[in-house]
Amino acid sequence: MQWQLFITTKLDIHSRSPKIISDFTGILVSDTFLEHMKSQEIPFVVINTIPELLEVTKKPDKSLIITTLKTIPAFINKHFHRKVFNYTDIPINGNANAEFSKLSTETLIALLNYIYATDRHKVIHASELRKVTDYALSFQKIIEIDILKDTLSSILEESVCYDNILKCSKIWGEIIYQSYTISDESYLSLISQIDAYSDEFFLKNKMSAVFYASTRQNPKTVDKILHNIQAHKKDKIALLCFDCMGFAEWFLLKDYFSDLMLEYDEEPLFALLPSVTSISRQAIFSGSTDVYETKNPNRNSEITNFSSFFNHKETKSFSEKDEITDDSLIGYRYINILYNFFDDLGHSVIFPKKENTKSLYFDTIKSYLNKSDLLKTMSTLLKNNFNVYICSDHGSVLAKGNGVRLEKYYIDNFAKRAVIIPTQAGELLENKKIKIPFVDNKLIVLPEGRTMFTNRDKKEINHGGTSIEEMVVPYIKVNVKL
Repeated sequence: MQWQLFITTKLDIHSRSPKIISDFTGILVSDTFLEHMKSQEIPFVVINTIPELLEVTKKPDKSLIITTLKTIPAFINKHFHRKVFNYTDIPINGNANAEFSKLSTETLIALLNYIYATDRHKVIHASELRKVTDYALSFQKIIEIDILKDTLSSILEESVCYDNILKCSKIWGEIIYQSYTISDESYLSLISQIDAYSDEFFLKNKMSAVFYASTRQNPKTVDKILHNIQAHKKDKIALLCFDCMGFAEWFLLKDYFSDLMLEYDEEPLFALLPSVTSISRQAIFSGSTDVYETKNPNRNSEITNFSSFFNHKETKSFSEKDEITDDSLIGYRYINILYNFFDDLGHSVIFPKKENTKSLYFDTIKSYLNKSDLLKTMSTLLKNNFNVYICSDHGSVLAKGNGVRLEKYYIDNFAKRAVIIPTQAGELLENKKIKIPFVDNKLIVLPEGRTMFTNRDKKEINHGGTSIEEMVVPYIKVNVKL
């Protein structure tokens, strides 16, 4: 028996008689329980305020009411069978119920899922609750990861198009990060399949179509970020740009922000080809794809372009080394903050030859974040009524050196995962090559698979290639929970 069915039976929900059930645990108003109610075609309403309750109880059809209200007016109780669902009513055997109030609703649901999937008669003592809860959360993660894998597999069976590439990126990033949290490496078996899917898109030069579809109202590429922000017509804007943050890194960062009780509108966007800072980050801060001929692209040019985009009106550019305070924000409407720690730490982590995941890198990032001022910065921005957006210029992969060296006279711009060469040099190289959309005088030379142009067998976090992890990045609108 499912735990949801156990609860509906105990509360006599199936009888359809008029009831008000006050949920003091959060379980009955959770999506997991309400989806079960819908699947059983049980009519109900969820009420959180007295005015809503008064409005609903006036209706002739008095269906089941589930509420988080602890006190119900006496004159309403006369017309309904009143029930309360408390922590002692959670259908788990043992003496741990008194400790349940210390757990989040999500953890309680994970505990119920685990127990009812393994042994619903298991007796849980308070002394072992923490250990069982850890098992439950890992069990829940495995279920969630399996669902993500099934969703990803379904997309990979469809025809290759930019919308499917974007859908895959977010799902794949979550699979990578959630697998890291439970030390599960089984996702590695999917890399060849997902790389083959992205190769079908990028190596056959299908990227041009993305730029035609990318607009200020519905961006698909990073050069439209500032245009999209401008289209929102908000009074105060803060753009936080995290160099080298793919979707897996974003999910790690989102976990770090969890104490702030924020909500996010998450959109995947394409970086520019190749996925390197000198190209994509210039595109973000200039709002343009016309960046391939930029001489000496650097932070100063980004600052100038950002200010120019907003007509030099009350703009300010910060770096992660700057302390963001109430005073430092006075008089500015459009600000940006550049964070390089993902990229800097990625290049500094030393990987053993047998390591095939980003786990060491993620560990380093978490350690850095726990000692950083990023939570304080985010809180300060929100307190000062800034509308906060988060973006990235490119992602990364764990790459392996192939020992291949390209002659310098072929090269316009070098990165270990991608090399820009003049078009006329293309015939002289046998390496894999792709076109840059709307740039006729240059080609990109790519190493095979997840390798890079450096010493053989050397492993490091790198970027520039055409994997989904490198080429699709998160674009986030931050919202404060009401």
